[in-house]
Amino acid sequence: MNRTVLRTVEILEIISKHGEISLADLVKITGYPKTSVYDILHALEERAMIYRCTDKVCYGIGFRAYAIGRSYSKNSDLLSNSYQCMKALAEDIGKAVLLGKIDGEKILYIAKCEPKHPVVMTPSIGDEEPIKNTAFAKIAEVFTHHEKKICQLSKEEKNRIRTEKLASYGLDGPGPFYNIASPIYNFETRLSGVVGVFGVKEVGVDYSEEQKKVRECAGKISERLGFI
Repeated sequence: MNRTVLRTVEILEIISKHGEISLADLVKITGYPKTSVYDILHALEERAMIYRCTDKVCYGIGFRAYAIGRSYSKNSDLLSNSYQCMKALAEDIGKAVLLGKIDGEKILYIAKCEPKHPVVMTPSIGDEEPIKNTAFAKIAEVFTHHEKKICQLSKEEKNRIRTEKLASYGLDGPGPFYNIASPIYNFETRLSGVVGVFGVKEVGVDYSEEQKKVRECAGKISERLGFI
């Protein structure tokens, strides 16, 4: 694949994550020659994919890149078929509901619905993070044949997650937070995404009903995508 194209995509991703970033920092992060990074930035600026800050030092994501992202949002079957189900679930259980796409070693959050008064900080739309010990990671490990044993799942737990189409993390641990996730399939029976709930554990609460509702939400979205 063309090296310049790969570098251009990487630079765009770095700028989007930092909000605004200087040429010097981009060179430091990527390790690419300063002249190469500058040439890419100049080309992107000309196409309005990025903008240069008023101090002429930093760069940020431009309106054309934003328009491309908006176009994806408008035309994505997954997004358009997920929102109402996610919103209903968030209002029902009073917790944040996120939609994520698994991409190799990472998960990208592409949609989020929150109740009126959220009680826990959750990832934002557009956040991308390494797959780690979460319910999302368990889904990745079981349903995408992930090469790495992210969560060190036992054979029994893998079989249970595969059968129930449901994974949870933190409910039995000492930490205050937990998450529950369920896979979403399309008409080709392929994994399209993962819907999950993030919350703070409460003493004496039985989360089996909440788990059931997360799975039902994923099932409704899958049906809308043509999964039978």
